[in-house]
Amino acid sequence: MTEALCSWLLAVACVLLIANALYYSLFQNISISSIRVVVRDFRDHRYYRPWAPKPIMIPARKRIMTELSETSVLSQRAVYSDLFGFKHTLNGVDHNEINTRKSRLLSRVLQVRGPTEFEKLYPYLLRNLKAILDAELSSASDSLLRNALLNHPRQIKACSAAFQLTPRFLAPLVHAIITWRGSAMHLIQDRLINTITAGIDDLDEKPEIKKLTLLYHMVDLSAADRSYWTPERLSQSILGLWLAASHQPWVNLHAILVELCLRPEWQDLLRDEALQNQRNLARNMNELPLLDSFMRETARVNSLDRVAIRRKALKDYSFSSAPLSIAAGSILCVSSYDVARNEHIYPDPEQFDGGRFLTGRCKDTSRKFTDVSENHLIWGYGSLAWFAQFFPGRHHAAFMIKMVVVHIVTNFTLQLADPEAPRWWTWEDFRMPYASTRVLFSKRTTKTDAIS
Repeated sequence: MTEALCSWLLAVACVLLIANALYYSLFQNISISSIRVVVRDFRDHRYYRPWAPKPIMIPARKRIMTELSETSVLSQRAVYSDLFGFKHTLNGVDHNEINTRKSRLLSRVLQVRGPTEFEKLYPYLLRNLKAILDAELSSASDSLLRNALLNHPRQIKACSAAFQLTPRFLAPLVHAIITWRGSAMHLIQDRLINTITAGIDDLDEKPEIKKLTLLYHMVDLSAADRSYWTPERLSQSILGLWLAASHQPWVNLHAILVELCLRPEWQDLLRDEALQNQRNLARNMNELPLLDSFMRETARVNSLDRVAIRRKALKDYSFSSAPLSIAAGSILCVSSYDVARNEHIYPDPEQFDGGRFLTGRCKDTSRKFTDVSENHLIWGYGSLAWFAQFFPGRHHAAFMIKMVVVHIVTNFTLQLADPEAPRWWTWEDFRMPYASTRVLFSKRTTKTDAIS
């Protein structure tokens, strides 16, 4: 029923989009050539609102990007709240709240405590990964919660598109229809609130794993300020973390698997590197230079978001680092697509080179996938790339991606079911994989071929 409803809503959204495009074309004195451009783009799976105002593109220079990133009246929260409707999709979260307690807690959990647990968590994560790949998920697992965790991010993305096509006053109704009145969101949040209220010591998890989880650390580190960090507010923050964790890692993983299918020699190269480090993969996961280079080159070539450092001006603002004045309500950003194709930094930028960051064919001083650089903007830029609520979890994301890729290349060979089928579509500046893309896994047969 849910699948049918989503398909129906998508069809309605497409009809509305085309109708709006035609209205815009007929009544706004747009030329025939402009109409042809829109039709051609839609045919090529590039969807957008032709009538939407264009964001202001900021030059990709260090000083102005730092000012764009760190100026308080240029709000990251506001622009993403407009995109994803956080008031509805995160159950009433106040995106206008300016409170350092949130960023401080998330920074301590995701950047200080969390990464120290990777090595201890690795065997449990690997066991679950093997179960998923072998289709042996326990029938005793909580299927309701699992389905809610999978459905909620999908619903947020559907809401994001619908919010752009409908009047703002209809947002509560649109959200209620798409999400079945927020059923997945409420189920997740209710489970979190019950767990936090009952006490983390009663968490239904093995004792040796319990104190390694982000949930444990968030509850533990916020205990001294429980008047602010109520179970409801903690559950909202965790829900936001789940949204981030459900998109960035897995869309990047999709791109990596596709690139590995297109370049089978890299499956062997990454497999050999992993086998050389198999005695302590958990500790060495961040010391696999070939894997890091391949992942970063994949992110460079496959710009999953054509822009970075999105901000909304909360009031009129004049930059000190450039002769530029911005009106309140303006959307500003930097073209990460152009940055990733800067031939002065990346020679032959249209060519995929998995070893680019090891062979000197890159003039950026940073090399790793998780590095923050003015030439590598997928994690943002400036201090907010380190401390904001959106990207302090990049080390967790990278570790999970690496663990999955290493396990796959050492235990399977990969190929695309249909190499000629379209693999990507775009909505506005976001690049999304087709759900219909199929990667065929062939299990390696000999014991020496795989890491058990």
